[in-house]
Amino acid sequence: EKLSEISSAHGCRVLFCAERSSHCWGTSHPKSDNDIKAIVFYGARKYYSLRSVSRTWKIIYGPRDTRVGGAQPNGGDNDEKTEQIEESEFDVELSCIELTKVSQMIIRNDPNIFEIFTSPIIYHGHSTEVIAELRRIIFDTYDWKKLATHYLAWSSGNHKQLSDTKKKRIARKPLKIFFVVWRGILSAEWLVHHRLCKGLPLYIPDLITFSRLIDQQQKTVMMRLLTTKLRKCHYAIDSEQTRNLVGKAKEMIATVNKMLLDSQSGDKKSQTEEKSIHQRVIQMREQINIDKGSNTAKRLEQLVFKVIESYHD
Repeated sequence: EKLSEISSAHGCRVLFCAERSSHCWGTSHPKSDNDIKAIVFYGARKYYSLRSVSRTWKIIYGPRDTRVGGAQPNGGDNDEKTEQIEESEFDVELSCIELTKVSQMIIRNDPNIFEIFTSPIIYHGHSTEVIAELRRIIFDTYDWKKLATHYLAWSSGNHKQLSDTKKKRIARKPLKIFFVVWRGILSAEWLVHHRLCKGLPLYIPDLITFSRLIDQQQKTVMMRLLTTKLRKCHYAIDSEQTRNLVGKAKEMIATVNKMLLDSQSGDKKSQTEEKSIHQRVIQMREQINIDKGSNTAKRLEQLVFKVIESYHD
């Protein structure tokens, strides 16, 4: 029903809709909100219009009193706005992303798009054939080294914030940030070990089980923290074992980063070693993974064209 309302209000169609949140990662609790991502597209005539189409916007349902609504999308590539807040018994943030913007994010190895299309919780698929081909293009396109670097950057940035208790987000839910840090580390470890992106688990218990870098006792502690604390809304880091794992995380970021660097060779390795994880991520944002005119580029262009041409009023 809500997707139909979006289509009517914006003159678009929803191609794909999936969850990307703690419900996928295994860190949710009964009161956890839902972060839902919808990939939308317009008819060809709208793309030819003098007025640019809206590329991103959000609709919030439920008790999110920290956000202010009322702003309308105004077009352009950086137009992410909170469109409206509606009363609901559920706490849901629905983010809409336009298809041609998604294709640009795909060729830049964006980890958010990767997780949307590998989400285990899917709400809507406009065409099974189109979604399957999009996934194949993503798996053919994404560079596991770049994806691992993104995850390490997430871990490194959030780990630095764990000691900053002045930030409300950290002070209120330090254990939640703890698992953001470890999800990034364990995802990067999985990618370095397998040297491909396809099959990367989003579910933290699966990543914990796979890990070769943490011992069985540490795995047991993490699983206990998930099941007896985080999933029951207990967010304090209040045990020696948990504090030890916070310290271990910093060590593991360095270890996985070295493994990632060791996977490269020669001059490229030397050039990369001189840059921090965050410097490498900034550089990657300007890079694309598909050469213009390549077979994969043509497949993506043809697929986007096919989807847009399929739009009928």
